[in-house]
Amino acid sequence: MSSEKVTQARVGFFILIGLVAIGAMVVYFGRFGDGLKKFYEIRVEYPNASGLFVGADVLLAGAKVGSVQQGPFVLPNMRGVYVILKIYEGVSIPEGSAFTIGSSGLLGDSFVDITMPSNLNVESYTPIAPGSVVVGKKDSGGIAELAGSGGELLEDVRKAVKNIDTVVQRLNTEVLSPESVKAVNETLQNFKTTSGEIDTAAKKLDGVVTEATSAMSKLGEAVGQVTTTANKTTDTLVATKAAAQSFEKTMDEIRGLVRDARNGKGALGALIGDRAMAENLKAFIANLRSRGILWYRDKDAPAPNATR
Repeated sequence: MSSEKVTQARVGFFILIGLVAIGAMVVYFGRFGDGLKKFYEIRVEYPNASGLFVGADVLLAGAKVGSVQQGPFVLPNMRGVYVILKIYEGVSIPEGSAFTIGSSGLLGDSFVDITMPSNLNVESYTPIAPGSVVVGKKDSGGIAELAGSGGELLEDVRKAVKNIDTVVQRLNTEVLSPESVKAVNETLQNFKTTSGEIDTAAKKLDGVVTEATSAMSKLGEAVGQVTTTANKTTDTLVATKAAAQSFEKTMDEIRGLVRDARNGKGALGALIGDRAMAENLKAFIANLRSRGILWYRDKDAPAPNATR
């Protein structure tokens, strides 16, 4: 065998291995792999399962754990429908879990979303037995629910539009009538006039405030002058009080001299009480007047009768 054929055989072998690997992955991860796994069935009843078809995924916390095997079928009592879910054999779903029909988008495929209880004890819980019947609920986020509630929404919109039309008509006939518009115009005119009067009064008030400020300034000056006068008056009263005290002291000294003179004490008392001394003093003064200090000479004072 030539080397060229050997190379081609090797390339073909590796391509075959790649195709087999791709096929195995498609079978394992795709819907074809479901046929190779073991399942157990659970019956779930819904009041409305619109949008849910055979082959739809069953998700637990976002992971695929099965698919819809059959249904939906109408219940015998005509109060809803039921579907048969096939769950992977190794997956245990706790009792009390919620089976909700969800949608992957506004127009996307529906699926069954299993939500476990919030107070679940993962160490000890009772799983749902195969063949059990569970009551599910429909998610309100799908397009089918929006379409079902569209009629009610449109009716509400019609009522709202009708109410708006009634309000607009009343505005046109009552609020926006010629009489109402005229009254509004008169009110605005009165408001404008009042605003002008308020502006004039405000200007006058500014003048009054200015005059009041000037008067307060003058009053402050007057108060300052009164304070100065009061201070001067206080000084005068203090000086008067001191003069009165000095006068009182002088009078006390005069009273003492008079008292001593009466009692014959002191120089004044001696002059008054001693007649000879008084005569000598009189002669001394007379000689001093007649001869002066340089030519002074004693001379008896004239007798009292001789001078007359």
